[in-house]
Amino acid sequence: MTLYRFEGFDRLKALIFDFDETLYFSPTLKRDYVNYVKQTVMDLSGRNEAEAMALLEEYGFTAGGDKRVSFGSCCEKFGIPKEKWDAYRIGRFFQIDYASAVAVDNGLIAGLAGRFRLFLVSNEIEGNLRFKAEKLGIDLAPFSVRAPKPEELKNYRSKAQVYRQIEEELGCGFPAMMAVGDRFHVDIEPLLELGGCGAEVHHPDEIAALFAPLFGERRA
Repeated sequence: MTLYRFEGFDRLKALIFDFDETLYFSPTLKRDYVNYVKQTVMDLSGRNEAEAMALLEEYGFTAGGDKRVSFGSCCEKFGIPKEKWDAYRIGRFFQIDYASAVAVDNGLIAGLAGRFRLFLVSNEIEGNLRFKAEKLGIDLAPFSVRAPKPEELKNYRSKAQVYRQIEEELGCGFPAMMAVGDRFHVDIEPLLELGGCGAEVHHPDEIAALFAPLFGERRA
């Protein structure tokens, strides 16, 4: 876990969570994602398996390393227009091995909801996100979910724009907002640039550790 500009919980009014690889951890995710992207490239570009794998290795899609490269951010490098990728992922989105995944504790989220406004901000299609949350047993009721519907994909807002909208709704000022996610540049940096703070996490246990001081020994 890495904290950015965090000065304590007293000043915070809103917690903004990412979903994928933040509210759950999957030990096979990187391998599964590489296989998913390989099949996606084969389906959308007509390349065979060897050609697809060569491109994946060229652009950093491997099961090794600390970070997972997002296909949506570089699909055009594969000769696949963003619109074509968006249409494909509506019904054929990436799914993890739900049986081996570890999800965030719903009791912790409920406790946080009693202290802060909770938001879930994701670039995943909302229906797909809710499907995955149900499979993982994650209760989304405490969150205000901000994720695109299929018809919104073409002109969907950036996370920075969503963060601005949340601040306008709450009128709390950006220093009272905290972003919690697994990707610094995508989830956290946009809020830092606006004046907020953030926490980079890669496992639900890190979320529990982050907020343990709020609950004393009950969640230490």
